[in-house]
Amino acid sequence: MFQVCSFYACKNSDGYSVFKLLKQLSENTFYVRSYWPVNFEPSFNDFEKLDLQSACSLLEYTQFKEYTLLGFEEISDVDLREIAQFERIMASKANRLSEFENLLASAEKKIEEENYLEAIALLTEAAPYSKFDLRAYALRGFAYMKLEKRFEAVQDFDFVLMNNPNHKEVKIWRNLLGFKLRG
Repeated sequence: MFQVCSFYACKNSDGYSVFKLLKQLSENTFYVRSYWPVNFEPSFNDFEKLDLQSACSLLEYTQFKEYTLLGFEEISDVDLREIAQFERIMASKANRLSEFENLLASAEKKIEEENYLEAIALLTEAAPYSKFDLRAYALRGFAYMKLEKRFEAVQDFDFVLMNNPNHKEVKIWRNLLGFKLRG
């Protein structure tokens, strides 16, 4: 199987993906230094020609069917710093997601209690954590609608529908407001 400190080339539909294995996290999950794919079969001597894609990223072994060992290089101090930086970033993302989920759950509880003003405050705080998770905008629009703040509700509903035109609940809520849908 794979060995830490080793360079590998994995054949795929785009040519070859090349990486150095920095740290093994589980049987099939690793931190790697990855290089942009190349359309030639690389060798250990080709590393000066390769362009670095990521100094440290997560790799699932299951992504590759064929791989070739290219060579070995000790983990450097730079590699160790990149691993530490990547782990800090991953921990920060997990904390941010956790905070978003906590705010969302608290807001849902406030909506169940019909405390729409507090729900709006929580959802407004949650929105910047994950602008591509539309739940906060859909729920905030619903809370605005319940408070008869139609303009604010329409803004949130339109944002959701702009990013997910097939959101059934939001379409229903939006139509209840009586404004013509854009598009």
